[in-house]
Amino acid sequence: PAEISNLTAILMIAVSLLTSFISAAASIGGGLVMLAFLSALLPPLSLIPIHGVVQLGSNFFRALLSLKDISRGSILPFTIGCLFGSYTGGSIAINLPTAYLKIGIAIFIFFSVFGKIPLVKKKYLLFIGFAVSLLSMLFGASGFLMSSVVKGMKLSPVSHVATHGAMMTFQHLIKSITFGIFGFSFFSYAPLLVAMIISGFVGTFVGKKFLVKKGQDYFVKVLNTILVLAALRLIWSALTTL
Repeated sequence: PAEISNLTAILMIAVSLLTSFISAAASIGGGLVMLAFLSALLPPLSLIPIHGVVQLGSNFFRALLSLKDISRGSILPFTIGCLFGSYTGGSIAINLPTAYLKIGIAIFIFFSVFGKIPLVKKKYLLFIGFAVSLLSMLFGASGFLMSSVVKGMKLSPVSHVATHGAMMTFQHLIKSITFGIFGFSFFSYAPLLVAMIISGFVGTFVGKKFLVKKGQDYFVKVLNTILVLAALRLIWSALTTL
């Protein structure tokens, strides 16, 4: 697109690779970190749709690799909730002033760093799908919320990863389709999105080769610092706009 320079495109591809590497190497979800980086590179109205498509590709292939281990009974109620949550969130997002959208994303990032997500029982999956999708349409990353939900399902480690990947795949798929219905054009971003998804695969592959078993606390502190700084930048940008 005209608003994306060649340098910005290269930085976005590099961010996809870097956050995928961090996620695989340090067992830290890269979706929120990617959101923080992309918030400095993309217009607010493009940020959430683009982030969603890249995360769709990442989660789809993660789920595909462990297809037989997915807890299938959990997918349908969650997906139904996602349908209603995405439509509701999309209706709000397209009418929300840019400054308020920035502040909302910043608060969401702060909560991811300092908040505590309670465990949620499996029987509430339809409501969870609605709530998580609504928040994701407005503020982007929701993987850290879903990690807590899937943890409460008490699955085996392999099934946990597979089920989380499947749920996030459906959630990001519905989110991307909803943004398209509400008028966001992905076509001009297509080559960039493909490049970001591919670089994400490379980052994941390399990250697994350099799996970090020590120093994860160090990674957490550094990444939390990055997230807080990104949130503060969003708030400053929103206040100057207002």
